[in-house]
Amino acid sequence: MDDVLPAPVAGAPLTSGSLARLALGAVARELSDFARGLVASPSPGGSGYDGALLVDALRVRELAEQVLHAAVLTERLTGTGWSELADELDAGAAEVQQRWQPAVTAWDHQVEHAAAFGASPDTPRAIAEPAAVADELDQWVSTHQEAGDPPIGEHPVTSGLAQMDPLRELLHLAALRRLYGAKGQCSAGLAAREATVEHALGHTQP
Repeated sequence: MDDVLPAPVAGAPLTSGSLARLALGAVARELSDFARGLVASPSPGGSGYDGALLVDALRVRELAEQVLHAAVLTERLTGTGWSELADELDAGAAEVQQRWQPAVTAWDHQVEHAAAFGASPDTPRAIAEPAAVADELDQWVSTHQEAGDPPIGEHPVTSGLAQMDPLRELLHLAALRRLYGAKGQCSAGLAAREATVEHALGHTQP
């Protein structure tokens, strides 16, 4: 029988993979909304479209690359192996890992740094404001639901997000403690949360 992970403690943060999934949803929504503008067919001017369609198409390609980036992050952060990713990308596992591991590491660093010190102007909004992003995506998906689409439920995005289980959260808190230590800071709130999670975990152990 597979081991069952303890349930998240109340107030546990979202996993890094779920935050990446929110970033993927946000850029996919942007791509969808932008591409819809290319469907209408206004008549070209006397000299044609003067490159306007190409400019829009290049923006679609740029957004598609961002979708790919977010998809790789989400896959990797939710457990997909490098070999599996390499198969889908039609490349060698070592090559894929060399290309994408820095992005995965950078994402985790952004998650931890924002949790320790708050968001900066460079922090992805999915990390800085996950609840707001999830709510916006819930509404967007519901608004674009069409007849014949499979049922999505009341919260189609939020319901698929995962909070950290106690073991993962303790590792996360340890990472935050290292960040605080590097800046000579300490947080009573961090210690209190560690105690809360350790207490909850102790009550779930056989």
